[in-house]
Amino acid sequence: MNRMPVSVLVTVVALLGAADPAGAATPRGKHCYVRVIGQQADGELVTTEPACYATAAQARQAATSSTSQQRAASSFVLATHYDGPSWTGSSTAVYGSDCLGGWLNTSTYWANEMESTQNGCSVVRHFYGQNLAGASQATTGSGGNLVPPYHHHAWSIQYTS
Repeated sequence: MNRMPVSVLVTVVALLGAADPAGAATPRGKHCYVRVIGQQADGELVTTEPACYATAAQARQAATSSTSQQRAASSFVLATHYDGPSWTGSSTAVYGSDCLGGWLNTSTYWANEMESTQNGCSVVRHFYGQNLAGASQATTGSGGNLVPPYHHHAWSIQYTS
């Protein structure tokens, strides 16, 4: 189990370099996913290394054809983060089992490139600082585009209902 550092690909869903929850060095045209495999006492999510594919369809297929034990531990998409507006561009999906406030730090790539989020949880908060620091913008419902100053400045993300 790797703990996601603040400089995660944040997203590990390239999110995604090694041990990066949102794809640390996800180049454009990549689609990744990570699975939540644990949670620190402070609520920070622990994820798998990102698994990346050329297309979003390939990433979804790989994520849904994981072992039954992996699927049970992280049964749905908490959110998918994109480096383009309106759910376009490269993406990282975060698979988990609940929307109870768990959070992760993003990688430098994702913090500087995230433009939109498609929600799986009712509320996804994007924080200007790492470790849920600073002001935040929430996407609700199905999600949406981030607006300045959060557009290209989402250093940590929290998944809630």
